[in-house]
Amino acid sequence: MTTAPLERVRLRFTLLDTDANGYVEADDFERLAIRIIKAVAEPVSSPKALAVLEGHRRYWRGLVDDLGADHDGRVALHEYVTHVARPERFDDVIREYAESLALLLDVDDDGFIEHAHFLACMRAVGFHPASVDALFAELDPYGAGKVAVRAWVASIKDFYGSQRTDIPAQRLLAVPSVG
Repeated sequence: MTTAPLERVRLRFTLLDTDANGYVEADDFERLAIRIIKAVAEPVSSPKALAVLEGHRRYWRGLVDDLGADHDGRVALHEYVTHVARPERFDDVIREYAESLALLLDVDDDGFIEHAHFLACMRAVGFHPASVDALFAELDPYGAGKVAVRAWVASIKDFYGSQRTDIPAQRLLAVPSVG
């Protein structure tokens, strides 16, 4: 894995490790999902919120199933790097995760995500506002103030699976995350 994709892997791991204990665990995925849901003021019991929770849970199950040989219920950075070096093994998991986030943020179901919701979600994940704004601008080339759901889903999938460095989500590394 080259340096830029490895930086994205390390960043993802840091953001997923919501309690900063050096491991990604099931509780980290629950905390992250709840933070995102609360950040966009969605009721936790709504269908969109439940889809986000399930998307996070499925991501966790895919991760731990792939790396669970030691059955310790947690994933260290070196294990995570091994897992994501084979993105094709979790394409469906990431797709569901990405779609659930995008649909949550498409509050009026018009196929677009407004800047305020995008920023709230990405801040809840732990990204720096300047990086989030750079990504939003990349995904909104006409300055309409909104991003197509399909464009953001594709960007999330690239962030998790691409080895390329010319992807929009690479903008998230421009400024360190705020954890």
